[in-house]
Amino acid sequence: MKRMAGERLILALDVEPPEKALGLARRLAPYVGTFKIGPALVLAGGPAFLDTIKALGKALFLDLKLYDIPETVARTTRQAAASGADFLTIHVAGGARMIGAAREAAGDRVKLLGVTVLTSFNQDELEREWRMEEPIADRVVFWAKLATESGAHGVVCSPLELPWIREMLGPKILTVVPGIRPGGGAGDDQRRTLPAKDAIRLGADFLVVGRPIVAADSPEAAAEAFGREIAEGGG
Repeated sequence: MKRMAGERLILALDVEPPEKALGLARRLAPYVGTFKIGPALVLAGGPAFLDTIKALGKALFLDLKLYDIPETVARTTRQAAASGADFLTIHVAGGARMIGAAREAAGDRVKLLGVTVLTSFNQDELEREWRMEEPIADRVVFWAKLATESGAHGVVCSPLELPWIREMLGPKILTVVPGIRPGGGAGDDQRRTLPAKDAIRLGADFLVVGRPIVAADSPEAAAEAFGREIAEGGG
């Protein structure tokens, strides 16, 4: 089913305290389809904050990047599902048994997204710190395949790996792409980026944008601009 441009925009609410995040969410609800909440805001706001965000009528994305033994991840996944989350991230490096346990715990209540290689990493860092000599794209595609075969509904990857993921895994796998920056420039800790319209053209289902919107002089205007870019890309 074709989604409207705004529905494909996920806003990363990476701000504290919760009162500030909630005010921003209320202002930007007309422009986005999903609010992404990370560990800092989950801990700061607690269940009541998540309930208030859900009441805005948008999808709730818990970006917890779970990585632990299967039983622990399963228990946390059940709690995430009970919170009303629509999306939950787990790290593919946790392996097939962990992903499978999470999927069993999730049932049909929450969509699991397997995090592959963070967009803050570049090839040099992976070679130096992970002793990984294969190209990033090869590792991302391998993990994407492992994630989906183990029960995940989709993956989180940079826009640069999208062509290979689509070629290998087809159109049905959900692809969530963070680190989107205006014009594709990094300018912060994001390394593997592209403009929104290019990521959509390469096969992204959803785009995650945080600082370029929340730190803008007019967050509403920035969110609206990203919506236009998504539409230009075919969203």
